[in-house]
Amino acid sequence: MKRKKLLLNGETFDEDLAKKFHDELNGESIRAAVICGFAYIESLLKELLQRKLVKDKETFKRIDIMGLEKILSLCFCLGIISKEERSDLKILSKIRNEFAHDWEVNKFENITIGNKLDNLYIVTHIKICRNEKSFPIYNSKEKYLSAINAYYLIFHWRLLQNGKRIKARENYYAI
Repeated sequence: MKRKKLLLNGETFDEDLAKKFHDELNGESIRAAVICGFAYIESLLKELLQRKLVKDKETFKRIDIMGLEKILSLCFCLGIISKEERSDLKILSKIRNEFAHDWEVNKFENITIGNKLDNLYIVTHIKICRNEKSFPIYNSKEKYLSAINAYYLIFHWRLLQNGKRIKARENYYAI
């Protein structure tokens, strides 16, 4: 059986890795998927940041304990992420925080900033493709998880490309 490849901004990407991450998130409760998905994105950002800096254990320790706002600012200033990505990640982080810190929040209808998902840059530039057919993303859960999946692929791809930022084109593709 021929191994499928995933198209990411004109580049092919091993579908097994993407599917594993996708299945991991979808196998969890919505709270766990939101928290764990964003935690992984944050760890990829830290790794990308470490690759841009001089190899120094002390600096790496500081990055590990840095808050997300500082990580996003540094990543933006160093050209690791774009202005649109930084904006998206701030929104995704706020949603993660609502799920993590408010026990009453157990679905997307309960969050106060769920309507901002429609304005995410990545959601407006993504096509979800399964079995050669693309379809729109309708609900907030799909939008959040699609954004997390897309950023997972993008940041993982950048790690494989030694931190080079891919230019935003018309569409990103995710499973």
